[in-house]
Amino acid sequence: MPSPVLFANAQLQGFSLGSDGSGIGGATPEALLMSAQETALIGYQEPPQGIIPPRENSTEPKEGEIRTHIVAEGETLSTIAQKYGIDVNTIMWSNDVGSANLINVGDQLVILPTSGVMHEVSDGETLSAIASRYEVEVDAITKANGISTSTIFSGQKLIIPGASPIVRPSTNRPSLAGNPQNSTRSVSGYFIRPTAGYLSQGLHSTNAVDIAGACWSPVYAAASGTVALATGSGGWNGGYGNYVALDHANGTRTLYAHLIQVNTSAGKIVNQGAVIGYMGSTGRSTGCHLHFEVRGAANPIR
Repeated sequence: MPSPVLFANAQLQGFSLGSDGSGIGGATPEALLMSAQETALIGYQEPPQGIIPPRENSTEPKEGEIRTHIVAEGETLSTIAQKYGIDVNTIMWSNDVGSANLINVGDQLVILPTSGVMHEVSDGETLSAIASRYEVEVDAITKANGISTSTIFSGQKLIIPGASPIVRPSTNRPSLAGNPQNSTRSVSGYFIRPTAGYLSQGLHSTNAVDIAGACWSPVYAAASGTVALATGSGGWNGGYGNYVALDHANGTRTLYAHLIQVNTSAGKIVNQGAVIGYMGSTGRSTGCHLHFEVRGAANPIR
């Protein structure tokens, strides 16, 4: 007698088997088995080219989340804004773009889920103070960010729906996190160069310079201090990507952005020259480099 599997496959093909296993119409068990195997192969088909089957664990952003858009050939800020249902200013304010003409193919733009601005929470700031500053309701901020009034912290980036910047940017590269104070105070000799490489962009917004070099080049603490912020989750973080901020004894703060990996954590005390991370291209970046800011004094890197 043929096996139950062979019998079932034969039935699927419209054959019947005799008691001795021979097939009607001259079909042998071996022929039937080959037919069943062919059927199994026909049952699986590759998806057509250009169509990607849905995945259970999709990483596509959900409604209400911040998205990243890569500028394609022929796109303008107007067409991009129209695509996402937000205004052009929102894209400019969120992406360090000072002019609607200053985008290039391949640029990565952060797209807020609604028109408005991104705000970085300062030490001691409350949601009610932020809401009052931008003349919006507290509920609007909590809903836009999926938070409660008790879950904000210094350095956190918040979406402020319907708001405009408090101070309009006046340079080609507006600040991602507010204007530094006392950026002309000299602290000559206090800081060391934070990494190896060449100066790919001189002094620009937020009193920063860009130092380009090889990916994974060590990034050093420019001076001894306490780690105020350290984020290595790979998020956008207002364009900074992975970054570290250090508070120093002379009242200044330094910030090290676009790191591929963070090598410290908030609250740690680090010595000048300690490795706090490694050069990368996270956040709004088009190649491995370090975005180095000094807040509260002149940036010594030239």
